[in-house]
Amino acid sequence: ARAARRGRGEPASYEAATRYGDLMAAAEGEAWRPEATSPARRALDERPHTVARVEAQADQLAILLELQRELALESNIDTVLARIAGAATRLLDAERATLFVVDDDRQELWSRAVTESEVREIRVPLDGRGLAAEVARTGRPLRVDDPYDDPRFDPSVDARTGYRTRSLLVLPIDSRARRRLGVLQVMNRRDGPFDAAAERLGLALAASAGIALEYVRLTEELAAERLRQVHIAEETRHRLARDLHDGVAQTLANTALGIELAARRAQADLPGALAELAALRERIVDSQRGLRDILFTLRPA
Repeated sequence: ARAARRGRGEPASYEAATRYGDLMAAAEGEAWRPEATSPARRALDERPHTVARVEAQADQLAILLELQRELALESNIDTVLARIAGAATRLLDAERATLFVVDDDRQELWSRAVTESEVREIRVPLDGRGLAAEVARTGRPLRVDDPYDDPRFDPSVDARTGYRTRSLLVLPIDSRARRRLGVLQVMNRRDGPFDAAAERLGLALAASAGIALEYVRLTEELAAERLRQVHIAEETRHRLARDLHDGVAQTLANTALGIELAARRAQADLPGALAELAALRERIVDSQRGLRDILFTLRPA
């Protein structure tokens, strides 16, 4: 039997390998051990699991690509953030996700995008208790399998809503300059605790949220700068209008009256009239300089 097995070699298919192993074991009076089969047999055993992993990764890539396409086309930031939170629940097979944004003025995190919640808005002090606040302060991702055993966890939201948090993945949202913009919090993975692979996917989503929030901040800053420039230009126009009215226009009006008076005076006092005209000429030259300064200010940059 041993010689026959060496001469023929091992069969290639899973079913043939099974029959072959059973026959050889029976011929030799031994119990056949599947773990002792060839690498080809083991590869066949693992094939269904490999296919499932590949299909899962393909689904994840499809969701990420679709999300990036939507982000490129969507201009409403709240819609963008809601789609990122929704993608987090689908990619990580989680029940809920909340995308918190940093409110610099109030020094708080506030829930700008929530996939599902019994409360309208959640606000968390940056220096307060809570895993989201902890990540906002430290910038380190957190995976927590049982939040109620973690002293940093704040159960007050669960108490208000009746929802129970069983597991958490909490990720920082940063700008390219490493400025903290928010926190992505994903809750209750359905098929077990969040693992390292889930954290990597979550960080990719958090990066997308960071790009979106940074774009919004830059847009708001540009809009504020444009508004400031408009105010400056408006103030400049008002000032120049006052200068024209109170300076050049008044001087020209007074000069015209002075010329008329000098013409009348010339009939009786020619030297005095000439002196007055000379003084008027100097006033006109001064007004010309003032007008030139105003026109220079109005010149395009």
